[in-house]
Amino acid sequence: MMMGEWHFVFGVLSIGLGVVSLIYFLNYHRMLRSFRLTLESTSDIIFVVDLQGRYVDVFASQENLLVYSRERLIGRKISDVVGPELGSKVNFHVQQAVETGRRQVLEYSLTLQNEKKHFEATFERRDSRVAVVMIRDVSGKVELTKQIEEERLRRIESVRLASLGQVAGGIAHEINTPLAVILANAQQLRRTLQNEPLDRERIEKNAERIELTSQRIAKIISGMRTLARDGVKDPMEPCDLAFLVQGVLDLCAERLASKNVHVSFECPRGTQINGRFVQLSQVLLNLVNNAVDAMDEAAIAHKQIWVEVRSLDSGIEISIVDSGPGVPNELRGQLFKPFFTTKPVGKGSGLGLSMSASWVKDHGGTIELVDDEARGAHFLLRFPTAHSSEV
Repeated sequence: MMMGEWHFVFGVLSIGLGVVSLIYFLNYHRMLRSFRLTLESTSDIIFVVDLQGRYVDVFASQENLLVYSRERLIGRKISDVVGPELGSKVNFHVQQAVETGRRQVLEYSLTLQNEKKHFEATFERRDSRVAVVMIRDVSGKVELTKQIEEERLRRIESVRLASLGQVAGGIAHEINTPLAVILANAQQLRRTLQNEPLDRERIEKNAERIELTSQRIAKIISGMRTLARDGVKDPMEPCDLAFLVQGVLDLCAERLASKNVHVSFECPRGTQINGRFVQLSQVLLNLVNNAVDAMDEAAIAHKQIWVEVRSLDSGIEISIVDSGPGVPNELRGQLFKPFFTTKPVGKGSGLGLSMSASWVKDHGGTIELVDDEARGAHFLLRFPTAHSSEV
């Protein structure tokens, strides 16, 4: 082939390669633009950030850029935009993502246009110099979670008040009786003071009865006031189980007596567990009320509840047993599930045992229904030991 012909072929090839390169270049930029438009059409914000904490690139629709446009963000430091506190957290997660290659997640809040917004930022390593940060507005999710938690707390409150309501009917009688004793002794004391000579022995006896009866009323009211609190934010502290259990039984005394339920209670002196006094009392109150209901509905002739506290090497055990019909085997697996109840419609929420199990777990303990062929329902609670000492 002649030299001129070679030049012509090379010329054609050069033109062809140039056309191909141009087409590739145009297609590449068209694809890049399409990719950017796709990213910017989403509700998420995507940043490319370097190890110095500077914006390298931004993918987001204009209304989702929060404060600044893409052009104003690129090259700026994150801390200059969101402040030094949040900026340092972002820089830390960027460095962690780049250095470890593991995904990092940061949740934070910002007040934008007088409205508090919640965001979730996910950090992914792109290469040894930059990380890709995807920011998602999770305000709706946070608000829904808040509403669910508020509803859960309302249900807990309703169950707690319902269990108190079961014993509240007997409180009036429990208080009226000692009030009558106080009144009678006060009247007798007045008559004694009107006589001469004064009978000091009778006066002291009347005063002592008034004092003891007043203390009894104060104890009943104190028990009601204690359980009327939710106790959720109370600190974990040593709780004397003899005092705690006896307080619950005293609160239930009138209801137990009206239902002809006999109670046997045993507890070694000084036995303690770390916990929230109100929640632990509520757990025991739920179990005692359930036992009374079960025996009453089954028309048991001899109604008995045994409460025993045992101090073992492995921890503390609290056993609560009743002489009722027990729980059928087919229902045992559902007993601690929310909204499950064996009571008639309108008489049980199905939340008492599930909440009790949750509270026991919060205290590092367990609760289970034990097989007990000799008696009725047998609940066994196990807790770590706080300490035990003779008082």
